[in-house]
Amino acid sequence: MNLAGGTLVAAVVLALLVSGCAPPTPSVRDPNAAAMQETIAVAEAGDPVAQTVVGTMYEAGVFGAPDPYAAALWYDKAVWQGDPLAAFYLAALFEDGRGVERDYLSAANLYRRAAQSVHGSAAFKLGYLYEKGLGVEQDFVEARSWYDVAQKGWLDGGINPFLPAYLEASADPDVVDAGLPVAVLSDAGSDLSITGAAPAGTVETTDLANAFHVHLGSEKTVEAAMAQWQELRVRFDSLLGTYTPALAKLQLAGGATYYQILAGPLSAESDADILCAQLQPQGQYCNPIPPTS
Repeated sequence: MNLAGGTLVAAVVLALLVSGCAPPTPSVRDPNAAAMQETIAVAEAGDPVAQTVVGTMYEAGVFGAPDPYAAALWYDKAVWQGDPLAAFYLAALFEDGRGVERDYLSAANLYRRAAQSVHGSAAFKLGYLYEKGLGVEQDFVEARSWYDVAQKGWLDGGINPFLPAYLEASADPDVVDAGLPVAVLSDAGSDLSITGAAPAGTVETTDLANAFHVHLGSEKTVEAAMAQWQELRVRFDSLLGTYTPALAKLQLAGGATYYQILAGPLSAESDADILCAQLQPQGQYCNPIPPTS
């Protein structure tokens, strides 16, 4: 994977944020908020962790209405001092166009910086940008490498966020989304909580947790994920026609939700490798996923 892009972060961010504009000083009206006042004082004194915390307060609306622009200014100060979490949060603002002009290149560079500090959610989102070609040239090899960084970090921590549920072709997206198990990762990528149960429209199977799957893409809505599967099913009927579609729902640090499009089951890792080796030369992203158990 290309690590050199991280050196571009400071220049890109400086060019896109208001030059020389200092972040606002928060006004805390709660007389009992001594801890909050202390955090603000530490941030104003230059501590990057406190600056990131104040940025999240502005983004969440702790001081009134949510103010993503003020949050971006505080995150920017922390990014200049090397705080990876600030880079991750600022990247999300650039990706979504909240508080700053939408800029996928800046988002990619900032996600890269956070990912280089072993932030699993940042690595996943950078992989997504490469998969879709947003802000960077579409590159399935690079996408897979960053998805692998995220997956390896989570697996090394003893967790597997891929919790697939097989889907009937006629499943209702709203019903599926409401019941789909969701893996919720912390900022550090070390804590995982699972909510939800098998949704209506899923295919019951006792071998799901013991099977290999292939990850064929990610989308930000369940409707888009199911639609992409249908397109893949038509495009690669000879390769995917015998497999069952599955979705895994992952909520990353910061709250962004992604629906991972999977196909399976495959009995062995070699079968998943062969399937990906057949799909990738035809311009399709593909990555083997080990069993969840």
